[in-house]
Amino acid sequence: MSAVAKADWSLKQRGPEEYAPRDRGPAIHSENQPSNEIAERMAVMAGQAAGASLDQIDHVARELEKMRDMMRSEAERIGQLIENYGRLSNGTIAAMKIISENLKPFQRPE
Repeated sequence: MSAVAKADWSLKQRGPEEYAPRDRGPAIHSENQPSNEIAERMAVMAGQAAGASLDQIDHVARELEKMRDMMRSEAERIGQLIENYGRLSNGTIAAMKIISENLKPFQRPE
């Protein structure tokens, strides 16, 4: 068996930055950032969350407006159908009266 030389880890007092890629910056922690930058980030995050909620509310409002317009047009259509039915019914009654009046001379006496 051959002896494997081990690195003497106890002599090396290096941190993780030695092993991390050079282009990677330090992790963002609250102690590394000024408080106003944290507040700005929080405001941006809150704005994004509120924006998504407002978008959903706008979508629902548009859908409700479409439904309102559809209901109005259906109400107009049904109103016109009822009006037409009323005219047809009145016309039918008038026609039956005329026919009845014209048939009276041909009735047999009882």
